[in-house]
Amino acid sequence: RRSAGAGDREALARQLRDAKRRVAELEEQLANERSEAREEQAELRRQLVVLQSEVDAGHQTVVDLKVRIRELNQEVDQARRRGKIDHDPRLDAKRAVYGSSAPGALSSTAGRRGG
Repeated sequence: RRSAGAGDREALARQLRDAKRRVAELEEQLANERSEAREEQAELRRQLVVLQSEVDAGHQTVVDLKVRIRELNQEVDQARRRGKIDHDPRLDAKRAVYGSSAPGALSSTAGRRGG
């Protein structure tokens, strides 16, 4: 019976060694996966910074374009008003008095008069 008990102990010792080896393998695997996860997380953070920078630049571009559109709309409105004035036949008499015969000359004479 001693040999049977010794055999049981050897079997249990072998199982324990196998279990410890498997635990060590799993711990190493877990450590590797954690390391890979940290590296991936760091890379994702770097990519996020780059993307956020691109988004910020895009927002600034949109703001700049909105400002430019506003400026162009003002220029168009001003040109339309000037065109209406230049081609208004009711102002022909004033143009004759001030010596302005060419369209657009009214605005240039106003600048020489100071406003």
